Amino acid sequence: MGGDHVSVHVLYDPWHHNDNWWWVRNLGLIWSSTSTYADDLNAATFNWNSATTGMGIITVSTSSVSNADVAIYDTTTTTNDVVLGRTFSNEGTIQLFATNINAEVNRHPPNGWKWERWVALHEFGHALGLGHSDPYGSATSVMYTHDDGVLDFSSSDKSDYNFLWSTIKWITSQL
Repeated sequence: MGGDHVSVHVLYDPWHHNDNWWWVRNLGLIWSSTSTYADDLNAATFNWNSATTGMGIITVSTSSVSNADVAIYDTTTTTNDVVLGRTFSNEGTIQLFATNINAEVNRHPPNGWKWERWVALHEFGHALGLGHSDPYGSATSVMYTHDDGVLDFSSSDKSDYNFLWSTIKWITSQL
C-alpha cells in the first residue's frame, strides 16, 4: 500500500498559478493594445488594480508598444468556436477572438457585454500568472475555464492572486 493516509487526502496545490504565462516585470504588468475591446481592457485594468476588489498588489497599466510587457490584439482566427481569448507565454501576447466574443455577446442580450469584459479579466489573470481555477474552483470564478460572464472576483480568485503575489513580493523584499 503506497502513500500515507494524509497525503492521499491532502491537496498540495490549493492555489492555481502558472509561472509559464505571467508577464509581470518589477511587480507591474504593462500592456499595449490595438483591440476594439479597449473599454473592457481598461475596466479590467481598473479591477485588477483595485484593492477594494481584493487585488491591487501588482500594478497593471497601459503604455506604448515599445514599453509593453504584453501586446493585446483582436483576431478572427481560431479552430475552436468556444475560445474567446488566449494568452501566449512565449510571445508575450493575448489574442482576443472577436468573432467568438461577438457571437457570445449576441447569445446573451442584454448582458452580452459581460462576456467582453470577462475575457479581458480572465486573460489578464493569466498574464498575472494565474491558472484556471477548476477543477477546485467554481463557475463563479473569473479564472474558471468556461466563459460565464463573471465580473466579480471569487474568493478562489482572490486567494490565488494574493497568495502568489504576496509571497513573491515578500521574497523580493528579502533579497
